[in-house]
Amino acid sequence: MADEWNIDQVVENIELLYLTNDSDRVRQIQSYLLPLQKSATGFELGQLLLQHVSKSCKYFGALTHTIYINTHLIVQVSNAIIDDIIALSNNIATRQDFDSNLFIIRKLVSNLCLLYLNHIDVYGVDPITTLLGRSRGVVDISNFNIQETFPTFSEIEIALFFICNSILIEDVCKRDPANLQKIHASIHASVFPNVNASLSYFNCKALPNSKALTLLILDCINSWVIYISVAENGSDQRYTENDDCQQLVTALLSQLGIRSQNAQELESEMEVLNKTFTVLTEIMETYPRIVAKHKQSLASNLFAKDGFGSLFMEKIISSHELSEEYSSEIENFVNLLIAYLNSAIIYISRNLYEPEVYQILDVILGLTNFRGNPISEERVSEQLLSFWEEFVNVYIDDSDNLETMLREKKVFDQFVETRNSLLLSVSAIYWQKIRYFANSPPEFVQYRLQVSELFILLYSLLNTSIYSTLCKNVQDKLIECQNSFSRNLLLDLEASLYLIYKVTDDLTFYDDDSTKELTPFINQFFSHQLVETIERYSTSDTDEINITLLNLLSAIPFFFKSDLGLKYLSPTFNFLFSIILNPGKRRLSLIGSKTVLKICQDSKEKLVEFLPTLELILLEMIKNVEIDFVIRERMVNSFISITQSLKDPVRMGENIFKILNQINLQADIINEKIEEYAVSLLSCINEIGKASQLPEDVEDYYTAAQSAQTDEYWTQDPLGIKTSILNVTALLSLKYEPLAQHTIATEKSCKILKNGLNEPINGPFRFELPVIFNYLIAKINKCNLPSIAFIFNLIETIVISNGAKLTAQNMDELIEKFFVEKKQLFESEVDLITTAISMFSTILERFPSLLVGLPVFQSEILDFALRGLKSHESFLIRATAKFWTNLIVLKRGKANDQEIVQNIMIHKLSLGSEKSLGYTLVDNAIVSFIDNPRSHLEYFYQLFRNLIGKYPLHFKNWLRSILIEVFKFRSRFTIQYVDQLVSKLMLTRGHRQANDVLKEFWLECNNLVDYKTV
Repeated sequence: MADEWNIDQVVENIELLYLTNDSDRVRQIQSYLLPLQKSATGFELGQLLLQHVSKSCKYFGALTHTIYINTHLIVQVSNAIIDDIIALSNNIATRQDFDSNLFIIRKLVSNLCLLYLNHIDVYGVDPITTLLGRSRGVVDISNFNIQETFPTFSEIEIALFFICNSILIEDVCKRDPANLQKIHASIHASVFPNVNASLSYFNCKALPNSKALTLLILDCINSWVIYISVAENGSDQRYTENDDCQQLVTALLSQLGIRSQNAQELESEMEVLNKTFTVLTEIMETYPRIVAKHKQSLASNLFAKDGFGSLFMEKIISSHELSEEYSSEIENFVNLLIAYLNSAIIYISRNLYEPEVYQILDVILGLTNFRGNPISEERVSEQLLSFWEEFVNVYIDDSDNLETMLREKKVFDQFVETRNSLLLSVSAIYWQKIRYFANSPPEFVQYRLQVSELFILLYSLLNTSIYSTLCKNVQDKLIECQNSFSRNLLLDLEASLYLIYKVTDDLTFYDDDSTKELTPFINQFFSHQLVETIERYSTSDTDEINITLLNLLSAIPFFFKSDLGLKYLSPTFNFLFSIILNPGKRRLSLIGSKTVLKICQDSKEKLVEFLPTLELILLEMIKNVEIDFVIRERMVNSFISITQSLKDPVRMGENIFKILNQINLQADIINEKIEEYAVSLLSCINEIGKASQLPEDVEDYYTAAQSAQTDEYWTQDPLGIKTSILNVTALLSLKYEPLAQHTIATEKSCKILKNGLNEPINGPFRFELPVIFNYLIAKINKCNLPSIAFIFNLIETIVISNGAKLTAQNMDELIEKFFVEKKQLFESEVDLITTAISMFSTILERFPSLLVGLPVFQSEILDFALRGLKSHESFLIRATAKFWTNLIVLKRGKANDQEIVQNIMIHKLSLGSEKSLGYTLVDNAIVSFIDNPRSHLEYFYQLFRNLIGKYPLHFKNWLRSILIEVFKFRSRFTIQYVDQLVSKLMLTRGHRQANDVLKEFWLECNNLVDYKTV
């Protein structure tokens, strides 16, 4: 049989395979070798290759065994195969070349495990016992006792035992969890007891003094921890603390115990320790119940003064040089501490007054204060953030029960004092840690954010005590600054202000009422010239504190509204304007303008006195082409927001007129080189509109007299503001050629016209509908293709807000101008088709009488919407299905509308078809439903259900006829199948059960199964 291949030729090709970088040559060699590996003589080939001197050939021989086992249905596992693998493993596994040949041994052992997993019924016993038993000449496997035999094994044989265990259970974890019950049961009954027996016997102390062997054992324990999770989730096997799982933990703890007795050798054992940390952490996080009986021992190891943890901190962590060298090991040690703390967090949090508990937390407190700058020099404080957050959360979530329990023990006051002292110490450490430092990395920003989240939790627990501490700190630093300034003082100030900002911002987001109690604390530092001090000492390298101050100012409009804060508005706004008008600091200017906008929107009634100053600044900004467009627009909104708070239409009109007049002057002089500036001027007009909008409850905002006065003023519009708005909008978006075809210019123009559509009384942006339509007609004749979507969206908004004012004639004219005349331009653009169909769908949903009776609806729109069903684009399918559903339901349709639609569906012929529109709709919908992906099915459900409910008899006949035609070339979908499907659907009567029938139908058509029911 060997003459089917030439071993020398095979070896030559293998050597070439590992040497060549030519992908074509690699494929050529593989196409030669793979058939040989799969052949009936593949196992024999593997044996010969394993005897070759080349390691590449040996490994390829082991790989050939794998391929052979996977490609041949071996009913009886030949003893020869098992013996060959064992013999080959033992032949390679000599002391001299064990490590260098380990990758070959692992592949061979993997083959042995593969045989066991594939043929467990035939194999009968676990492969590890078989391997070790035969390697020692133990014939009677049933009497093989690993605990009695192990003392006579060599170090390599012991290593092989643990390698076998790791590979076996790792291979199981990679398999499909289905049908593994028998394997899990066999491993639990025979393999796992041998592992525990070996660990119990050695207890790691009796092992040969080999670091490599110890690491293998630790790897094996880690693999078992992962496997236990897989086995318990996929079978009825359970690995409890009484299943000798204790040996896994004992073996790990003994490693810490051994090292604590040999302080001088600690550095040389760091690899073993690192592995011990990670494996113990894995157990603590995955199966804390296994560690339950060892909790006290683990705590002693980690936290006792004479335990391993103290030694590790003294020898490694306390040493600046060693802590840098072993930073990864320290991080893993801290992860282990955190895993223990989390497992005991309830006990720890409730027993702070116990000395041994406080000592544990004192250790953690010391580690939290790890020397060096976070992220760049140390990661420990970042790791411990998660613990401290969880620690605080325990008190927040269990406050009532905890207080009751502590009062019963009469230790509540002592407990609270101890807890608060501890948490204030934690806060002091992290306050120091978030101070900016030279060359702080980008990740430091995320670290500060995490710390701020801890302080938000601390505020929830400690309330204003921690807030007042931060504010008092700012006050003290300001006083120091007045005596002698230093950069460190500014960094201290910034850290406190940052935390105050984050806590305040969180509070105002969730609960505006809680801010009242913060006002006196904020006043503490404002009264000591916060803004003036920071402004005075700001330099080119103090951007951080300026940004933090700006963010804080945007979070405290409630303070400026108060009697205490009102007097600080003037210096605050002076500071903000100086920031905004600084051309060299764009980032600061943007944040400053955002802060001004926020204060103006939230405290506008208190800012009327600033209108003259703001007006001067704003008019200059409009004239200045170099000003950032976002800043300019925000300042326009700020100015109008304050103006609106006057509730005086005359003053409002005058201020809007001034801005518009300035924009008009600038619009006359723009040229194509400043296109972005021209768009910004349009945006400024839109910002006037946004800031002019009235609150929803106008009756609560205006008195009846104010409402009447405002309505009358804007009806008369003595300054011609509405005309001015329309003129400058037309000038910039129609007459100015560079913007006529500009998509953003069209978007801004449409937003300008939208601003007043929902206003209950007259205002500067409430235009008559014919005026808007005239503009849109001009615009659609002078715009680019993407701009059409914004025009359609505006028409849709008009229908929603003012549909009652429209007539069918209005709609007919609009459709003619915006749809019929332009249809060829956009019907190939999916986005525009979607927008058009959405517009028509909204009309059908809100005011169907405007549409269903129009000739253009039947001649153009219906066929247009039919074509939309042929798409596979999610948003178009969703819009089209909604269109047809709205047409069928016609929720707000009158009797005449209902009659028209019924006639359309039953009698109207589809374009180019002899079938009714209803038939064509169902035909297109069914074909599209079958072809669309699973995620799109829900869009069709409502459509089909409404068709069943509204046209039951017609739908039944349509569907049957269509399905017979669709399936005429698919033999498995018989007429009987079609009849059953149609009957099932009709029985649902259009109720929700139809969804399940339709989904089952879709799965059947696409040869799929429902993964949720497998």
